[in-house]
Amino acid sequence: MDILNYDYITVTGKIQAADHIIERYGDFGWQLTERKDDKLYCDVTHMSFTRPHKMENKDELQLLQVRLEIAYNTAGKYAHKISQRATLLGNAVGLLAAGFTVSGVVLLLLVGGLVSLICGPVLMATGVVCGVVGALISYKLYKKDKKKYAALIKAENEKIDALCSKAKRLRGADE
Repeated sequence: MDILNYDYITVTGKIQAADHIIERYGDFGWQLTERKDDKLYCDVTHMSFTRPHKMENKDELQLLQVRLEIAYNTAGKYAHKISQRATLLGNAVGLLAAGFTVSGVVLLLLVGGLVSLICGPVLMATGVVCGVVGALISYKLYKKDKKKYAALIKAENEKIDALCSKAKRLRGADE
């Protein structure tokens, strides 16, 4: 490792985005030297890059690279949020629906009398209706969040494209 003449960086990302990351870091003058998949997480990879320590416009490139990394992280956060609310709501309503349904079954099987014969099926039906309605609401919430965050991710991707184009111009690389 020649720390006087070269800079080094390691970037961790999703395997499906690795080629994109390698290309984009290349816009900033980084050359891929090693790529290793994570030993614990099967969808993560680690990429090591190097570039000459002395290069024109290095400070500007470094500032643009920080902005690039912020845009990547922001897009990742948005992608995570697409299903977050729908999943939380679906799980909560699913537990509630299961509670109603199990209560109705227990009432029918373990408690005798007219009250259990009336309340048991009502509780079970309430559980089924709650589950169906909860699933529909969760799906609508997911669709709404997907649309919202897709637009935000697109804006971050446009920032990434603009930053990489500017980095190429600063390096004098062909577009």
